[in-house]
Amino acid sequence: MQPWKYPVIIAGDFNAEPDSKVVGKLDAGFIRSCKNGCANTIPSDAPTKIIAKYLRDPFIVVLSIMGC
Repeated sequence: MQPWKYPVIIAGDFNAEPDSKVVGKLDAGFIRSCKNGCANTIPSDAPTKIIAKYLRDPFIVVLSIMGC
């Protein structure tokens, strides 16, 4: 994604747990909007694990996060 002149937000259901290699690679260039105390996202009827992620580049300032 570099060089990219606009701020970037990535959000989605990556089917990857927070300590996975995939998320580790994303952590190398982005900041997780929620790292601690995040709401579980799967399964939808009684969530027990987190697989949805919300990441931002370092140039975006998050003022608040709902549900986190």
